[in-house]
Amino acid sequence: MKPRKPLRRTSKKRSVQAREYPKLKAVFLGGADLCFRCWYFVPLSQRTLHHFYGRTGNLLCWVPGFRMACMPCH
Repeated sequence: MKPRKPLRRTSKKRSVQAREYPKLKAVFLGGADLCFRCWYFVPLSQRTLHHFYGRTGNLLCWVPGFRMACMPCH
């Protein structure tokens, strides 16, 4: 009997998304400057990315689902 291979930690598709995600996040947070909840200006160091529709499947890199939030609102 052949020994079994260990399971992948992440799928091939998800690892491609994981490499693409930081680039999309940086571009999005660089262009957004108002919190989607409180509508105040947020400095670049305090901006966080909120996934409005979740992160499952293809939603991790789906830019229309991104929202910029300040730290207190997130």
